[in-house]
Amino acid sequence: MVSSFVIEYERTTGTPVVAVSCSKGGSSINLWLPGGAFLNDAIDRFQAASDWLGANGCTVRHAFMVWCQGETDAENGMSPAEYTTKLTSVMDAMICAGMETCYIVGIGRHRDDPDKFRPIAEAQIELCITYQHAALVSTKFADMAARGLMKDAFHYVQQAYNEVGAEAGANTAVHILGRNVD
Repeated sequence: MVSSFVIEYERTTGTPVVAVSCSKGGSSINLWLPGGAFLNDAIDRFQAASDWLGANGCTVRHAFMVWCQGETDAENGMSPAEYTTKLTSVMDAMICAGMETCYIVGIGRHRDDPDKFRPIAEAQIELCITYQHAALVSTKFADMAARGLMKDAFHYVQQAYNEVGAEAGANTAVHILGRNVD
């Protein structure tokens, strides 16, 4: 997903991307809260990359986070209100660390129970409407089960990740450039 995101973002904006991976598959939002190891690691990686780029004469035009997480919380029955509060605290911490925006890739559907993830997916969409530092850049995972692009109840085949990454990259570029993609 990240490679497709970077390719499409650069194709659309003409701006190269330095992507700093901080993913932790299957993790709950509870593991990403401020003061915790996952978020501290993400902030440390971001700051190390920013410092290195600055020390090597690179100008950072935009610093943003792409967030694709929430299936585990939906699976475990977390309420949308609790998820929203916790995700907002994660985004607030990243904004304080120097990020401009959090671009949300909405979660998909459980292959065998299509409505199970809906409350968290809807909470992500609503948060992007109400929180000034968040923008929804893809909901394409929601269609992957119907298209047969899941390899099990939770995970997608590579084609799905590529499609979502490309859409998210293009939409992030549109948001940053403030124009429509051709």
